[in-house]
Amino acid sequence: MIWWDDAARNGLKEVYLYDEQQAAARLLEYDNVRFFDFQNEEEIVTEIISKDYETVAKYFGKNELRDITKEDVWKNAADIREKLGDRAFLRAMHFFDENDRVDREAAALKAGDHTSTSTTVISATAMTT
Repeated sequence: MIWWDDAARNGLKEVYLYDEQQAAARLLEYDNVRFFDFQNEEEIVTEIISKDYETVAKYFGKNELRDITKEDVWKNAADIREKLGDRAFLRAMHFFDENDRVDREAAALKAGDHTSTSTTVISATAMTT
């Protein structure tokens, strides 16, 4: 979502969508290719992500990921990946990484450090592309 916001603010959303259409058209020329894109289906995207968050939280007997720590997830990484799958594990780690990034950005803004803030935003954009 941060990536889409950044793309819209920088006038790149239409460019991205055009590139995606062109790539899809070329790929769909082949009989063995199917193309699925749910990025504009908010209900589908948010439900999948929310379920992954909830599944990992329930693993620890909690309702929300914010009730556990990144260290808890790392300590149980192999078991989580085996029982819940790689996607759930990676989404949980992304949740914690994004929260850490926001904390760093907030601290930089409070300190008037706009260079760190820019680097943090660029880093988040690179992670989502």
